[in-house]
Amino acid sequence: MKTSGNPLKRISQALRQRRQQARPKPGRLSQSGKVLTLQGIVRMLADAVLINLALAVSLIARLLWIVAVGDPRIVVDQYTIWYYERVYLNNSWVLTLLCLTLFTANGFYTYGRFYRGRYKILVVFQAVSLAYLIFGALTYLAQSVFLGTLGAVLNFPRGALVLSWALSTTLLIAARAWASIWKDIIQAESKRPGHLGKESIENVLVIGGAGYIGSVLLPRLLEAGYRVRLLDLLLYGTEPIQEWLKHPRLEIIRADFRQIEKVVQAMHEMDAVIHLGGLVGDSACA
Repeated sequence: MKTSGNPLKRISQALRQRRQQARPKPGRLSQSGKVLTLQGIVRMLADAVLINLALAVSLIARLLWIVAVGDPRIVVDQYTIWYYERVYLNNSWVLTLLCLTLFTANGFYTYGRFYRGRYKILVVFQAVSLAYLIFGALTYLAQSVFLGTLGAVLNFPRGALVLSWALSTTLLIAARAWASIWKDIIQAESKRPGHLGKESIENVLVIGGAGYIGSVLLPRLLEAGYRVRLLDLLLYGTEPIQEWLKHPRLEIIRADFRQIEKVVQAMHEMDAVIHLGGLVGDSACA
């Protein structure tokens, strides 16, 4: 008999094969947290939409607040609307780019180690807050002498900035919470087989149905319209079910449920099985 080579060599080859098998297949999300897939890009676009939605809602809310609570002489004219449009267009791309950069660095779209942990909500909160802090600092510096040339671009109202931060944080956390609920509950429930209705169960096999319990269950099944096949050794005769012996939907097979081949034959074309064999009597006490 020919023996194999060095045992250490065989072990190293086995470990190498395991590592190759553990590598993610093409088209699947890598668990290493370093690969951005199409699914990650879709989540990135969804986050960009939520950020811009929060930004637009905050500007609209600020405008309505000024009109409702501010100076009653203020009129929302074409210039006011144009001004808020320019504020949104000049600042939205900066904030969106900043948020997506920080989100990517925190592993939002590649399932980084911290993002996959139990503190996902805290990671999202920190990333959004940091992005808005940096954006707020940029808008402040843009009005100073250091970045005075950017004052016309980065000029976002402070009140709207706080509201936008609150909305962005809420929307981004809610989106991830909903995705988790959808994955853990809704999809799990949708994959479960539907409950069998009464109309889908017509033929019932009752094992050991000629005893104490079976004598009560058998007439109820027959009255409910089921076709019943009874598998019982009839050790004590048929007296408990004497009244139902000639029922057209009752079939009796005299056999021991410990005989596997008899049980297999009895289960042919059956929709459900009720096992009462050995629950009470001498069989249960043996």
